[in-house]
Amino acid sequence: MCLLLMNPEIYTAWNIRKKLFSKDLRNELYFIDLVLSKHPKRPSAWSQRAFVFNKLMIELTTQEDEKHQRRLHELEICNQAAERHRMNYHAWTYRWKLVSSSPINFRLLAFQDTRKYIQSHISEHSAFAHGLAVLESILGDRGCERDKVELFEQEIAVAMRLIVKYPGHKSPWCYLQGLYLISLRLNKGLQSDESGLLEAAIQNRVTELSSFSRSTVDGQQLSEVDILDEFEPWHQTQVSRNRWSEGEGGLLASLFGFGSWIIAASKSVIYSRGSDTLVNGSIWQNQIEVALDFQLYLLLGVNGVDATRQEIKRELKGIGGWPAFLLHV
Repeated sequence: MCLLLMNPEIYTAWNIRKKLFSKDLRNELYFIDLVLSKHPKRPSAWSQRAFVFNKLMIELTTQEDEKHQRRLHELEICNQAAERHRMNYHAWTYRWKLVSSSPINFRLLAFQDTRKYIQSHISEHSAFAHGLAVLESILGDRGCERDKVELFEQEIAVAMRLIVKYPGHKSPWCYLQGLYLISLRLNKGLQSDESGLLEAAIQNRVTELSSFSRSTVDGQQLSEVDILDEFEPWHQTQVSRNRWSEGEGGLLASLFGFGSWIIAASKSVIYSRGSDTLVNGSIWQNQIEVALDFQLYLLLGVNGVDATRQEIKRELKGIGGWPAFLLHV
């Protein structure tokens, strides 16, 4: 026991414990709790935990209440390990194994817990990736389609608010990109058809977004709070006009419009602070660069909604400012 507390990477010691404590699984989990409190990123300890926990779940086949309590305890251990050591890949991998093999109700609970975590750990890529995996597993289950679409749309809004609240961070942009991929894979009716081209609506919307600086700066300095305040009416407009429906290009067009809004808003902040140029290295310049990368991905990254993608390119050609190779149609 003392040996593993000092160095938990001695696999022989763990294998001996598998034989000695095969009938005392709960105490073995408590011992691993102690090891992980000192060494939260040791793969051998997480491997031992997975072995012991799976055996315990087999023993508790008919005891659903205790199984649920055990899952909650495992979730808490994963949270503690993630707090003690950031970017803890082994903890998030174990958490995914736990959640993916659990009933839908527990997956929903775990997803809400992950959502809460990422909102206070904005650079934790592993947490964002885990959230996407859990959400996709929930959406992939049959039944309650209406509730699942509502959950998905709520998560789109959560990702957008994180982007607005924490400018320059790439993790929430990757999260939003992952949500778009999920929508394509699960075919939730978010793709467009020939009758759903953006036509003149794209030009009008891009013009509106480009005029953001003229309509909101008005001689005063903007901050992250001001931008967040401006986001809410924009988002409500998207929802009220059903921007995520098939009729106006689906999710791809709405996400592209969001990227344009972010670029215009970031430029407004920079110019309102007395700078005539975009300063390299600032959080707002980083926000613009990440937003452009995101739009580039939407136009070139994946198959699907090709008619909408081509229509966006045609409209952007007239506005200018994008590389010719990107807008080739």
